[in-house]
Amino acid sequence: MLINNTYSTQAQRSLAATKATQEAAPQEKTESAITETADEVSWSDVGRGLVGAVAAAAIETVANTISSIPQAIELAVEAEVALVKNQTIGPWLKSGIGLLTLAAVPVGIAATALGSLGFGLYRGFSEGAQHGIGGAIKAAGEDVKGFNTEVTSNAREAIREFGDKKLEEGEERFDVSPLRAAVGVAAGLGTTVQGAAQLGWTTAKNIPSAFLKANRSIHESDVGTPLKTAGHLLTAPLAAVALPLGFVGGAAVGLGMGVYEGYREGFVESFQQLNKINDTYNEYANEFLHSAGSAFAQS
Repeated sequence: MLINNTYSTQAQRSLAATKATQEAAPQEKTESAITETADEVSWSDVGRGLVGAVAAAAIETVANTISSIPQAIELAVEAEVALVKNQTIGPWLKSGIGLLTLAAVPVGIAATALGSLGFGLYRGFSEGAQHGIGGAIKAAGEDVKGFNTEVTSNAREAIREFGDKKLEEGEERFDVSPLRAAVGVAAGLGTTVQGAAQLGWTTAKNIPSAFLKANRSIHESDVGTPLKTAGHLLTAPLAAVALPLGFVGGAAVGLGMGVYEGYREGFVESFQQLNKINDTYNEYANEFLHSAGSAFAQS
């Protein structure tokens, strides 16, 4: 969830900044300016965008991944402390959740690396085409700064709020039996593996057809030849990122499902619920990947 919020926040800030720049810009146009119509994007714009995409993706992936390692460990420690302080849940449930929190550290680091790579490609191409390679590098630096300050700060605040929760008058602390705690841990670890395998495979088997559909949509679109060419080129790295992200994202979903369902419903039920999630994902995965690929490549 932290990673999803990270890039949702980053994307919203990027769009807001672009909109503000467009509103503040002079209305007169010059021959060298990039206009709002996609068919007027030139080959030089596309070239700068592609170089910017590579540069921004490299900067964001390396910087965010390196910084996420100590941050993930620090956040895990803070989460364990918050668990101890929280007054609304009992010791057995705390013990189980605490163990599974440690499993979230490597998953979070991997998701950060892949998310940074994908978002860096998008951000770098958009900024590079509009403002040159320098603009793409500057935007990537801003993203890295935001990841290391705003996003981490929000995560710490959420952890602190969880640790500060106290029982209301007349409220009883919720806990589970030692057996249920053990079942919850086993379910969480098991569904982490199951989620990685199931959702990862579902993503992998849908990528080829989604890749073809996205490229067909780009080819049949009304955008100019330079932007079409860039779109075709960008769908390849997007597909490459989507493949491992499917496995990592599946592990994260499985871990969350195991924690939630394992303690509430039981061991078998947590796996059954994850099967339902995978069935739903499989139903919409091809269309989702196709839409994401087309939108990304033509951004």
